[in-house]
Amino acid sequence: MKSSYKILQESLNVDTLIVNLRSRFDSFTDKRAKNSSISLTDILMNAYAIFSLKYSSLLQKKHLSTVMAYLILLAFHNDQLVQRCSKTFQATWKMTKTKPRLWVTLRAVFMVKPFQNFKELYDYMACMYQIKIE
Repeated sequence: MKSSYKILQESLNVDTLIVNLRSRFDSFTDKRAKNSSISLTDILMNAYAIFSLKYSSLLQKKHLSTVMAYLILLAFHNDQLVQRCSKTFQATWKMTKTKPRLWVTLRAVFMVKPFQNFKELYDYMACMYQIKIE
């Protein structure tokens, strides 16, 4: 009979990690257009490969500030897309009147209630402010 340590040690390898990762990515709901030619799982697997395999040195302590800068730029880009494209976000922003008030409210709601994604968060905010979204 193998010890639990040996079983764990045998399961800790790259192949098992990739199989588990792909399985987890497969469970994500793809909300993009139905005619998307590349699956969401393939996109996420490529992102994983680029980040962790090709640029694994970025995870070293001396490169963390670079990684943080990339993450901040990515977050800023995502925020700009949401502000431009989300009708729910725009309606909520209009109702709160100022961005600081919107961010304080978003932060407070985010801290007390779990959400699967940002759409749920913005929909919840719209419901709080009794905003009707077409």
